[in-house]
Amino acid sequence: MRTTLLKFYHQNSKTIHISLFVLMFAFPIFQFLDYKVIRHFDEPRTIINSYEMYKTHNFLVTTYNYEPDVWNTKPPLLNWLQVLSMKVFGPDVLAARIPSALSALVLCIFFYFMGIKLIGKQLIGIIASSWLIGIIGFLDDHAARTAEYDALLCLFGIASVFLFYYYLEKQKNKFLLYSTFLFSLGWLTKSTAIVLFLPFYISIFFIFSKKINIREIVKLVLYFLLALIPVAGFYLLREIYNPGYLKEVWFQEYGGRFLETNEGNKGYFWMYFNELYNEKLQPFRVILGLSILSSLMLGSKLIKKLSLAIILGILGFLFLISASSTRLPWYSLPSIPFFALLVGLGGFSIHNTLRKIKNRTLKFSSIVLLISFWIVVPYLKGYSRTYMPKELDWKMPEYNIAYVLRDIQNNKTNFDSFSLVFTGYEGMLKWYEIKLKEQNRKVELVNLKHDFPKTNDKIMIYKQNVKDSISKYFVTDTLFTYREVLYLRLINKRPL
Repeated sequence: MRTTLLKFYHQNSKTIHISLFVLMFAFPIFQFLDYKVIRHFDEPRTIINSYEMYKTHNFLVTTYNYEPDVWNTKPPLLNWLQVLSMKVFGPDVLAARIPSALSALVLCIFFYFMGIKLIGKQLIGIIASSWLIGIIGFLDDHAARTAEYDALLCLFGIASVFLFYYYLEKQKNKFLLYSTFLFSLGWLTKSTAIVLFLPFYISIFFIFSKKINIREIVKLVLYFLLALIPVAGFYLLREIYNPGYLKEVWFQEYGGRFLETNEGNKGYFWMYFNELYNEKLQPFRVILGLSILSSLMLGSKLIKKLSLAIILGILGFLFLISASSTRLPWYSLPSIPFFALLVGLGGFSIHNTLRKIKNRTLKFSSIVLLISFWIVVPYLKGYSRTYMPKELDWKMPEYNIAYVLRDIQNNKTNFDSFSLVFTGYEGMLKWYEIKLKEQNRKVELVNLKHDFPKTNDKIMIYKQNVKDSISKYFVTDTLFTYREVLYLRLINKRPL
């Protein structure tokens, strides 16, 4: 029996290894994927775009309230994937989040095979993937576990960058073609955000290119321009069916967002550097520093060059997004996989050095320590953050209403008729209104900026400023309080 199992293992070792790797990282990425309610701002917009596409089969023009969406003007590749997922799993939040989670898993698999291609070992990919899920940010809001663009963008961008490196190493045009094709898919995912990977292409080109001349540069530029032909085709076709679209694209994605502060998201120049150092990378700064030093000092010639290219690329990327007038915390997300790769390269360099220790006990204990801090600790941190993930206390006042609405949708509480009174952006509330109306519940959104509830209305309120306004103008009867959300009946107006 033992001999048979060993024979089976040796015959199928590669398949067994990759299967175990996929299972290892699928759990923290996919577990409890819809445990948290829909997140503010971009996620509900994207889900509603995809849901309406699912309903109308209009795969060219993304819509909101079944009208062309001129706020979210990104190309529809993610929406297409979400619609496909909705076809398979049903039109809900879980289905919309699956393409982002799957992108993260595929990125881990890419790291695994990239390590094998680079140095013939899986260790780089295992360490990098453990860090990818362990660093704060990648498995959090606006990333790999929400129905947004950034995880898919990271997959296409990073794969394109390293296929570009592979082209420079092998001098085979097919790798350049693959790289530019993925660049095109990145553009069809999140528009010009793929251009932010430019510092990585540049650093890799100058460090690894065997021939730096005008002819080679012109060739590269032509390949990348040719990759934009399908992108240009989409934009022109969308403009034909939705006149004025290109003007909105310019304001939302091109010059407008970069040159001017969009929607008050100004931030400050060093915001991304401080956020990475003091928040996202804070638990692992020592290990990251040791990894960078080890890759540059102990690594092979290839690892030293690759580490230097990644470091220069990260710095260029961070300065580029910092130069934008519009700054949001998740714009730094594409740098996280590159930090993870740096740790993978450094961890592998340390491992190779430790293997040369002659004292077996010291060598064994040193390698165990390496595996613990470079793989096990970040992996467990990532796993714990996605296992029945809890809302942060300061976010609860904003998300309590979403949990209430989801409970109503799942028939955990019985509210069949009410107006939801709010101020601000409606996206998160709009999604639950759509789903509750599908259940024939009488639910209306009332934005105090444009409308006002009436006497005898049954209303639901959760924001303090709305509670104050209602108390000021109406005598109310509190029918129910659930998760700090008030369910009221408006008895009559107060005399002014």
